[in-house]
Amino acid sequence: MEDIKYIIESLLFVAEGPLTVDRIKNILGQAENAEIRTAIAELSAEYEDRMGGFFLDEVAGGYQIRTRPEYTPWIKKLIQPKP
Repeated sequence: MEDIKYIIESLLFVAEGPLTVDRIKNILGQAENAEIRTAIAELSAEYEDRMGGFFLDEVAGGYQIRTRPEYTPWIKKLIQPKP
């Protein structure tokens, strides 16, 4: 599958919680576990090299795009509930 890395990235971006390899495989259909794991590893390496505002984390048996902890103060200001 040619665009697997970017398809997985899109899925991780919109998912409400962590996505397991099996869940991703069910969505993609013809992808193999190894191909999915390779794409996830490549995405994770790209995010780490870039050192941007988010990273790929393994959570609860799946994977999730998460914000870097050092940016928590600004994120809290954005999502702070209104009085």
